[in-house]
Amino acid sequence: MENAFISACKLILNSGENNTTTSSSSSSVKISRRKSNIFNKSHNSKDGGKDLFNQGSDQVQIQTREIPLKQGQILKKSSKKTWKKKYLTLTSDKLIYYDNINSYMEKNPGKVIDLRHANVVKSGEKRFTVNTVNKVFEFEAGDGSEMRDEWVEGG
Repeated sequence: MENAFISACKLILNSGENNTTTSSSSSSVKISRRKSNIFNKSHNSKDGGKDLFNQGSDQVQIQTREIPLKQGQILKKSSKKTWKKKYLTLTSDKLIYYDNINSYMEKNPGKVIDLRHANVVKSGEKRFTVNTVNKVFEFEAGDGSEMRDEWVEGG
């Protein structure tokens, strides 16, 4: 039995295949080696498995985002006057909100509030309001006035 195990191990080490099955008189050993999919094209992705780089071209197109000054989950008052959880990112001149963190991570476009043409006002212990030309947005930081102040002051 011990000799069969040793010979199975030697066969496994000497083979270059990903899945190796070795059978002996008393047992069968199967070894699976994991492979990274990081360099493979994804067939489920939204771009249909296309490369990030344009092949046959000298130009490289990579989508980038500005690094947020602050980001996190916050409550936003909807037009129906109900509070909904949103994932918010604050950059130097924009406040962008997403339905959830997954939308942000998948690089879905969020709803952008241009802060260059807005007025931000503290409107309660946990709340602040962003007044734009067209719309008023109400937000509530769940952790109190300190968290609200961080959002209003920009980080």
